[in-house]
Amino acid sequence: MTRMLALIVALLPSVALALPTLVVQVRTDLRPWTDFRTVRTRVQNPQSGAVVMQDDHVVRRSDPFAAGVRVVEQPLPAGRYRVVVSALDAAGRLVVERSASTELSQGVQTVPIFLTRPAPPPPGQCVSAWNRAKRLCGQVLAQCIAGLRGDRSRLGVCQEAHAVCVRSADRDKQRCEAGPQ
Repeated sequence: MTRMLALIVALLPSVALALPTLVVQVRTDLRPWTDFRTVRTRVQNPQSGAVVMQDDHVVRRSDPFAAGVRVVEQPLPAGRYRVVVSALDAAGRLVVERSASTELSQGVQTVPIFLTRPAPPPPGQCVSAWNRAKRLCGQVLAQCIAGLRGDRSRLGVCQEAHAVCVRSADRDKQRCEAGPQ
């Protein structure tokens, strides 16, 4: 009986490791500590909206958000999730927020999020700002695909993250061209 109990206790950590792991990688053109102080990540059930997990990543000035920072690495049960990432200022006010959907099945699933600067560019520079944003979306896609390490079964997650990024850039361009409301 004692051996059986010891075996069960020894196997518990490996059972926990068997859960798929959600990794959230954030890139942004915002300046760490100046434009935002905290990155809040909420993982939600897509049907009910119930928050499954929430984590606040306190930003350091030296965090390389232009290249990408891993803000969450969390084992979760397999399933579909909505990941909502918010940049908050020093007072806890929302600066910018983006979301993506993902499906965890096994191993490590990386969800790339790109938080773009919410302020519009100066008048007449909407198209060049849009082109920069779309280039960054392409970099997000390339980084996501590289993170798959050949596992093409999750390519749809990268394509969805890229599509969300491009739609966001398109909306920002439309707002920019419309001018202040």
